[in-house]
This record gives sequence, C-alpha cells and structure tokens, in this order.
Amino acid sequence: MKFTPTSVIGICNRIYKQLGVSHNECVYQKALVLELYNAGAESVESEKNVPVFYTDVNGITHTIGTERVDILFRAEGEIHLLELKATTTTIRDNIEVQQLKKYQEALKHMNVACTHMYVVNFKQNALNDDVNFFYFDKLFQNCTDYV
Repeated sequence: MKFTPTSVIGICNRIYKQLGVSHNECVYQKALVLELYNAGAESVESEKNVPVFYTDVNGITHTIGTERVDILFRAEGEIHLLELKATTTTIRDNIEVQQLKKYQEALKHMNVACTHMYVVNFKQNALNDDVNFFYFDKLFQNCTDYV
C-alpha cells in the first residue's frame, strides 16, 4: 500500500469507528501500530525517544533530556511521523506544529529525515465522527487540515 495522507486518515478513522471514544491515547496508538504493519509498513516504532538539546551561552549544545515521538514508521523509503492526541478539543495547530518541528529537528540529529508528519486527534466527545487530522510535508509548506 502507498501511504498517503488519505490512506493514513482512513486507517485512523477505521480504528476510531471500531474503538469509539473514552480511551487513552495509548489504546489508539497500539491499534495504529498493528494496522500500519497490516497495511505494509516496513517498520513501526512507538514511543521513540528523541533528544532535547540546549545550547548554552558559550555556544555548546547539550543533550538535556528526551521526549517521545508517538509513532515513527517507514514505508517505501519514506519516514512518517505521527503525533497522536485523544482530547475533547480540536487540534491546536500552532502548538502541534511547534511540537512536530521540535521532533523533526531532534530526529535530524539522529540522521532520520521525516518526509511526512501528521497530527491525529481521536476526539473524546463526538462518537461516530471522524478524527481531527493535520498533514505536513517535510518543509511545513504543505499543510492540509482534515478536521
């Protein structure tokens, strides 16, 4: 299967329609890992640790901690990053965009170049609705809102 924003949102909506609301993010995450493999992903990592960097006043960069990317998967030579939410509100694109940019920069230090990035909200207040979904290309020039 070719992984496109449309195919990824289709997988997410199928999971959401079956599981419904009132689950923690990790429940949707585990189902998504299974379905990404079923759809042909070559590798799927969940809760991947990425470094947090800080440059001090002397210009020296330090690793001061780690954060976790919800899902990172590889398919057909491309790397996809998914940030998952399970909230009652819609996606706040400014906050999530900054989070994706932070992850993208940290992954670059690990020689991992994401080509596709997604924010998916498995809404917790609207059964039989679709997920909120944003897609970004690697340069953040192509943002598609599937809310």
